[in-house]
Amino acid sequence: MNIDNWKDVLKQISEENQIDEIINIFVLKHNLNLNKFKGNLEKLTTIEDSVAIFFGIKKLIPTPSINYFNPGRIASAFPLWFYAAYPDVMQWFHEYQKEFMRNNNYDEEGMTLEMAKLFNIDTSDNTITKKEIFDKNGQYLPSMLKRLTESYVKIEKKEFEVSL
Repeated sequence: MNIDNWKDVLKQISEENQIDEIINIFVLKHNLNLNKFKGNLEKLTTIEDSVAIFFGIKKLIPTPSINYFNPGRIASAFPLWFYAAYPDVMQWFHEYQKEFMRNNNYDEEGMTLEMAKLFNIDTSDNTITKKEIFDKNGQYLPSMLKRLTESYVKIEKKEFEVSL
């Protein structure tokens, strides 16, 4: 695994001060495949497949779950790199939210508490601040996203699509 290639890609789409943390917490730990990641990133950020085919542009092959998303369906609280690295987790997370809301009469307060559980946030701890959860752009910090991937593995018992 060439870490420099990962750094080159991540520099374009993530906070500079988070790159090493992203590589250590996610890329190395989950053995993420750079080509799958780039295929997903390409799917989220470039022209439609039909246009690419028409013009003969060769595209990387994305993983199956990325097809659930398009740039208009990306939650701003999640960084683009996370969607590209964990489209299966993000699809599960979105479906989990929808299902929770349907089954609980669209209880927003209950939803907030349920989502806090997925991020392993102690809602009884009044000392937790937004700076411990979100970066300056209002996106989840890598440490929070790590917790979400841990919940996914614990609940779904699946490997990640972008892993080798």
